[in-house]
Amino acid sequence: MATGLAESGGARAGRHSFLEDCSLVECVFLKLGGSLLTEKKRAASLRRAVARRLAREIMAALAERPLRLVLGHGAGSFGHFAAARHRTAEGLRGRGGWRGYAETRLAVIRLNVLLLEVWRKVGFYPLVVAPSSCFLRAADGRLLAHTDVLKEMLDAGQVPLVFGDAVLDRRQGFSIASTEEIFAALAGQLNPQRIILATDVDGVFARDPAQHPQAAHIPVVSAENEAVVLDATARCGRRDVTGGMAGKIRQLRRLAARSRPLGGMELRIISGLRPGAVYAALLGKYRGGTLIR
Repeated sequence: MATGLAESGGARAGRHSFLEDCSLVECVFLKLGGSLLTEKKRAASLRRAVARRLAREIMAALAERPLRLVLGHGAGSFGHFAAARHRTAEGLRGRGGWRGYAETRLAVIRLNVLLLEVWRKVGFYPLVVAPSSCFLRAADGRLLAHTDVLKEMLDAGQVPLVFGDAVLDRRQGFSIASTEEIFAALAGQLNPQRIILATDVDGVFARDPAQHPQAAHIPVVSAENEAVVLDATARCGRRDVTGGMAGKIRQLRRLAARSRPLGGMELRIISGLRPGAVYAALLGKYRGGTLIR
């Protein structure tokens, strides 16, 4: 299976051909969160060393086992600053209008280009799929996906790269589509076995562990404790234009509720700052972080 990797980055010769039987290859979605890739309190700040290590872990996992991998990244200190300044999530009701839409997209594209430059130096070449060009928010709020090109990339053994983006919205002109929403829209079509969110903390905690090192870790979020967990995460102060950790949990819980017809999925929030965690999670071997049921 080809992975979009240069041979110097770990790809084996002759792997750049279409998959013979895609149904036998596991599909995995991996999001590299904005809090993991950037310093979210400092505008336009990329953690280059972290990005390089994560690319190497992804390449190592793909070299060990063929995967149909959809990679995504958050907007971090690039897109969230611009989206908050222009109130892009509010569409044309926000203060930025179409200029705000364009500047929010430009900020995210800057991060995207910087990541591609960092990854190119270690031989990792994912193929960018701009959500603004193939996702549309319907008037009822659903995110509609047009994924023929993305599926062709997967069938060719490549790694599509999506990201949190501003997309057209039939009700309010435009709005923000988080990477979690994009994954949710793709899940029904691609039936992933695992969805992994790599952040700067190892899962969900009762309080912000950056401010409260002794905060209780929550290993599983399910219907039984969801309300308590959402209340705790909503009060912990780590929020952004897509709802912070509480927003991630809501999206994953909705996916978990729909996963039975899809054959069941493993949905896990992990720390990408822990060396080896992303590699292990891609291969289904990581048992840390927080499992979403």
